Amino acid sequence: MQVTLYNSSSDPRRVNKLQYLTAIATVNAVPYYPLNIESPVLDIKYVNGYTNINYAYIPELSRYYFVQKPLLTSGQIIKLPCECDVLMSHRVQILDLDCICTRNQSRFNPYIQDDFPCSVKATTTNYIMLENTPFAMPDDSQVSYIMTLNGLVGGS
Repeated sequence: MQVTLYNSSSDPRRVNKLQYLTAIATVNAVPYYPLNIESPVLDIKYVNGYTNINYAYIPELSRYYFVQKPLLTSGQIIKLPCECDVLMSHRVQILDLDCICTRNQSRFNPYIQDDFPCSVKATTTNYIMLENTPFAMPDDSQVSYIMTLNGLVGGS
């Protein structure tokens, strides 16, 4: 079976990783049977430069895979244990979905019932010059007052 080998610099949580893939080679691979479509193990012939393989595409299975840890075995064969990348394999269907995202780290929708509203840690610093203070000090002293407030930002 044909396998395209890649080096991926993408975050594994990214749905579409195409722009982060660098093709290394397209090779013939021999799968271990029985073939597990979710986590196949493949044997390929060793060639220099195959040491930085961490991603693969198998057109026959129409799936993308994370290559766990390539292992050089005897006889110049590289064993590639793979794990299906479900997000990339089904990216077209995922990106075509019309849906409402109920949880988001930066926005709040009051019309969706959510028992865990997001709160964002924020620090705001304001410098205010006070002309007349109730704390009378001599004119030549340099005195600063600090007021600190704590509260929930963005929540209800």
